[in-house]
Amino acid sequence: LEEIRDIKKNVNIEIEAFVHGAECYSYSGACLLSSIIGGRSGNRGRCAQPCRLPYHVLQDHKKVTPEEQYVLSLKDMCTLELLPALIDAGIDSFKIEGRMKKPEYAAGVTAIYRKYIDLYEKDPQHYKVTREDLSMIRKLYIRSEIQDGYYRKHNGKEMVTLSKPSYSGSDEALLTRLRSEYIETTKKLAVKLHLTLHSGQAMECEITHENTGTTVSVKGDMVQKATSRPVERESVVKQISKTGNTNYRISDLTIDMDSDIFIPLKSMNIIRREGLQLLEQTLLGVPRKSVEEPIKDVKEDSGEKENPPRASHVTRLDTVIHTMEQLTHVLSFPSIDRIFVSSDLLYRNGIEGLQDSFREIREMIQSHHKRFYFVLPYIIRERSYAYLESIRCYITEPAVEGVLIRNLESLQWLKEISYQKSDGKDVILDAEIYCFNTKAKEFLLEKENATELTASYELNLKELLRMGLKHMNIPVYGRIPMMITANCIRKTTLQCANTISCNHQYDLLLEDRYQKNFYVNTNCLHCYNVIYNGQPTSLHGYLDKFLRYHVKAMRLDFTTEQGMEIDAVVHFFENAIQHPEEKMTPPYTEFTKGHLARGVE
Repeated sequence: LEEIRDIKKNVNIEIEAFVHGAECYSYSGACLLSSIIGGRSGNRGRCAQPCRLPYHVLQDHKKVTPEEQYVLSLKDMCTLELLPALIDAGIDSFKIEGRMKKPEYAAGVTAIYRKYIDLYEKDPQHYKVTREDLSMIRKLYIRSEIQDGYYRKHNGKEMVTLSKPSYSGSDEALLTRLRSEYIETTKKLAVKLHLTLHSGQAMECEITHENTGTTVSVKGDMVQKATSRPVERESVVKQISKTGNTNYRISDLTIDMDSDIFIPLKSMNIIRREGLQLLEQTLLGVPRKSVEEPIKDVKEDSGEKENPPRASHVTRLDTVIHTMEQLTHVLSFPSIDRIFVSSDLLYRNGIEGLQDSFREIREMIQSHHKRFYFVLPYIIRERSYAYLESIRCYITEPAVEGVLIRNLESLQWLKEISYQKSDGKDVILDAEIYCFNTKAKEFLLEKENATELTASYELNLKELLRMGLKHMNIPVYGRIPMMITANCIRKTTLQCANTISCNHQYDLLLEDRYQKNFYVNTNCLHCYNVIYNGQPTSLHGYLDKFLRYHVKAMRLDFTTEQGMEIDAVVHFFENAIQHPEEKMTPPYTEFTKGHLARGVE
């Protein structure tokens, strides 16, 4: 709530927030679990909800509990009792999660939230949610238990449904009432209609939408002077009031007419229909913008030069590292050009040791003539800015050539401290800042001052080549981060470690029903988990294609790898790049090709 208040205070924009229903375990937009293991992307609204399945939690390869638990399944959110605080925080729009729910659920939950929003606005001093209404909302497809989300807490075991998170069912009598009240009854928008009928003038119809005050006016046929029987007012009222199966009902009708006129009934039907159509078009808002011509592929990357590179062509290898051991090993390889060091590694000896840690890392990298970059955290919250300020002097050092960032908050912070390419600093966006098309690529490079982008894990090869490989960083090896979560699996199943010493520990594993493992990185420094795929993604089978398009850099991301395992991976990719025409066997038996071939739904 404090963060929401701060956003509302500092940004002139409407804010929408979820208030009810199923919650994602991962930070919004930072979940690839369904995408990677099943090909159904949550970013495209196709999530298969693997977070709702049971998992074993393992520590040192031993099960923490004898039974499987639903450690990724959050209880449903219900914020009825918290509504006053949400309204006072400045939230403009409340959003009810209704994915795959029945109409009765949408109607019932919406009605009860509307009731309590109105109650608070009318009489804030006496706001109270009745037991009857809480009982009613629990009968509408609630997932076993409810809680009030993250508004008042950062995480907690009490937020998770560890037992089977099935829906508790619904009350049939309640569903029947909701169907009768909201679904089987046609709801229409109330409008005011004013009709003017004067002899010798065009008939005129003015229609006003009651809720918004939107008014339109249309003119119709000429009104004639009656030669025998003038039209009666009652006939006009009856005819103009026939809204039929439209979305409108006339709540207030006024007619200004002469007594001796004649107008065909058909003319009144036409003017009413045209008036309601014009009102609907007006209510729907601004017409769609014209579609711009698609941006053509960049010539340098269009595939015109498809001959394999000559031996003199050099494609460099970059690497992301999280530990001093990983750093020591990658330094020994001449093919490694840029080394991206997790900024958390500065904290390995606590905040008092920041300067010494930086000096040691810098000297190691410089002595091996490598290029030095930092990697900033996955998530930046309000609490994170003290951390960023503590490392600011190190990332701005002349020895550090740039940063790899994973969220838009980091990008904004870099702007505020004037960290930019005009000063010789690279700002490289990682795969978590999604870029799926040429429009996004153009915007991020030209408007947001990025120097390089990282290919999204959800792009297939055709999409990647269509977007163009210029200014693109290609991760060819590494465990994909499937989830970044505020909730902590260690805290839920064991106890909170509450120490920065475990920033890059992978002491927990999630094991699914097929005995597939996922690594859990407990990062106490930023209080989040990163859940990595158990199998690394390896694109060694596509190196010839990347080289054909003269990709300048490919990246190896190391997470759990240690010692000789790192040596074997780097050595394999060195050889594969030097001899792309040869089929080589990687030093690991299990791997995935990711989405490069299949793409996602």
